[in-house]
Amino acid sequence: MHLALTLELGSTASVSGPTPASVSEKSLFDAILQGDERAAGAVSCRLLPVVEATLERIFGSRPRAHDALVRSSLARVIFEVARHPHPWVCQLSAWASGLTGLVALEALRARESTCSSDVAAGRTEGAPGARIEQLRKMIAELRPRQAEVIVLHDVLGLPTTQVAITLGVSLETVKSRLSLGRERLAARLARPAKADASRVVALAP
Repeated sequence: MHLALTLELGSTASVSGPTPASVSEKSLFDAILQGDERAAGAVSCRLLPVVEATLERIFGSRPRAHDALVRSSLARVIFEVARHPHPWVCQLSAWASGLTGLVALEALRARESTCSSDVAAGRTEGAPGARIEQLRKMIAELRPRQAEVIVLHDVLGLPTTQVAITLGVSLETVKSRLSLGRERLAARLARPAKADASRVVALAP
């Protein structure tokens, strides 16, 4: 069975536990590239804290579909790293953070599409919690490619070079999408683009 499929079908319980510090990152990369399913536990244990932290940063708390999102994120990391010609150009933690961010964004967009237009339902308008939910909704409503770079760079803090590698596009494309995304987000907030874009990093409480 392929390593990615092992992770996809495995339970969250199977990936919990202490990270095997003795396993080098190079060994993990080699295991992924060779499709070694025996390394699934080591890879999962190493990346699980990064995946969970990324999900909580984007959602602000543990999402309802936490376990499913963790499994999807780990499977996507394995799949993308295995098919990249030079995966070691970035650390596994950077791969995990970026790809989990994309999985979380897809889930956020799906959630927002089923919610009412009032993102702050049950909250006082202008309250910090309502403001954060408003930002989440606005990011989810951006054009997908612009939302991706906003989440990866402005929310998760990944450098533009890592964003380019994660998305498989050029650095110039990342910068262009980032600029357009910030402009659209700022227009929605009716504030100067530079000021608002810098505040997106405060998305998570």
